Formats: sequence, structure tokens, C-alpha cells
Amino acid sequence: MRFIARKNQLGSLSPSDFQYAFNTAQRNYYDLLVGRIEQYRYDKPTPRIGLSMTDNVVTRLMPFEKTATIAISSNLTTKPTDFNKLLSMTTPDFRLIYRVEENRFSSRYYDSIDPIDSENGFYVEQTSNWRVYAPPATSVLVKYLSLPTDVAWGYYLDGSGRPVYSTYGTNIATTGSGTNWTGTSFATGYTHTTGQGYSLATTIIPNIGTYYTGTLTITGRTAGSITLLFGGQSFGGITGSASITATAIDDTSLTITPTSDFNGTITLSLKAPSVDPLWLDNDMDEVIARALKILGVSIKESALLTYGEQVIQKGE
Repeated sequence: MRFIARKNQLGSLSPSDFQYAFNTAQRNYYDLLVGRIEQYRYDKPTPRIGLSMTDNVVTRLMPFEKTATIAISSNLTTKPTDFNKLLSMTTPDFRLIYRVEENRFSSRYYDSIDPIDSENGFYVEQTSNWRVYAPPATSVLVKYLSLPTDVAWGYYLDGSGRPVYSTYGTNIATTGSGTNWTGTSFATGYTHTTGQGYSLATTIIPNIGTYYTGTLTITGRTAGSITLLFGGQSFGGITGSASITATAIDDTSLTITPTSDFNGTITLSLKAPSVDPLWLDNDMDEVIARALKILGVSIKESALLTYGEQVIQKGE
């Protein structure tokens, strides 16, 4: 509701609001292609639109197809973290492992006619893993559909305060403060005076789930080290210049803690780079059109290019 209110009250749209609309639109479109559960009928085991439409839909979903080899431990295999829908499961030598529903597990497990082996392997799906019965296989090969990655458009603010697209986004490492630290910004550098290991604290808070990259430089150091904490990720024992990459798992603000004998000067640049969508060109048009509709703009796919040129010319 707050999103709708802002959209109708403001004369412009923030990058975060458009990202919200785009990511909502791409997930809706993805769900449509995979097959929404409400499209199934009791007398028809396939959705009106979905993977059952074979070539057309499968081609559109190809950017999300992935393959993984997963070890079997005590008949359990863990699903990939980006897993959404299983396409196939086989043994390492490509023997099909078929699905068995939980209510049929007992009868299949104790089947006296078909032995449980690599020729007649089966699995039972669970929330975060699969129970696999395909001895003597010690791993399985799975092909699956991953979820769409949330896109992010990095940007910097121009002289008029308008967001301008940038592959690497805006440097968010601005200023900090702490006892035994001197300096005015991370760009010009902070110097630590030895004697105490007080932290250089900031109010720089990450967005959970966002991927960040940074460049840390240390000059003038002859002793000691620092530990950088940001977004629940810790980087310790740093004694020289380093590249920092981290996906924020919580909203812990940026903090740099030195050892008491650290005597160097640090500079830091920290950015949230753009994350590009995976869709093929034709499907990108569809997703953008859906995103614009969420924003209250009704536009046909064929008019997207013309509309985009008008936006660029107006600087919006």
C-alpha cells in the first residue's frame, strides 16, 4: 500500500520502486511459464500455460536451467539454494530416477518384484531435500529450474539529484568515526593511532540480500591488522589492500576494528553493483511491459523501444 501511495503522490519513480515492480513482474511471468497451481483442473493434470506446452515455454525458460551433481548421504540429497522446479534426476551414468509420492513409498520400498537398484531408482521429495533410493549410486545428477534473480540497477546521483544508471552503483562508504581514528572520509582515508583497538564505526547499513563489492587500501602500515564487518559478513586479519565481496545476510552496519598495534591509513570504496536479468530479449519486453502495468502505465511490447527513447530524451 505504501508503494502505491508513493507512486501516485510523487512526480518521479525511484530506482528501488522500479526494481520492486520489475522483480514482481518477472516472478509473475516466470510462474505463468512454469505453470500456476490454480490453472490445474481435477480432470486435467497439466496447466493451461506451463512446461506442458513443451518447445515454446521450455525455450523461454532456458536461461534458468541449471545442472548440479549432488552427493547422497544416508539416502538424502540437499536441494540447491536457488532450486525451484526439478526437471530430471538421474544417476551419474544417466539412468533415470523416478518420483514416488510419500503415500506410495512403503509399497515401492518393499516391492518384491522390482528390486531397488540403479536400474529402478526412485526419490521422494521433501521440503529442502530428496530422499533417494538408487544403490549403489553415491550421487545424483539433477537438472532443474532456478528462481529468477532479483535485478538491481546501480546508480549515482547527477548534479540535479537524479539517479543515473551505473554498472557499479554509488560508493556508499562515506564517513565513520571512532576513538584513536583521525580523518574525515573513507575517500581521503582514516588513520589509526596505536594503543587501543577501538572500532571505526559508521551508519552505513546494507540491504539484506544485496551483493556488494569493495576496494580496501592500507598504506603506511608496519604492524597490526584490521577486521571489517558488514551485513553479517566478517573479513579478518587484513594487513594490506584487499578486494571485498559480500552478500548481506543481516543489516549490521559497516564497522572496522583494528588490533591495538595497527598503525596504518585505510581508504574504502563500497558499492552495490547492478544485477542484470537473465531473460531472453523477447521475454524482457514482456516483463518490462508487465512492470510498467504495475506502475500504472499501459503499453504494448511493440511500443517499448519508442517509449524508452522518449524517457531518455526527457532525462526521466
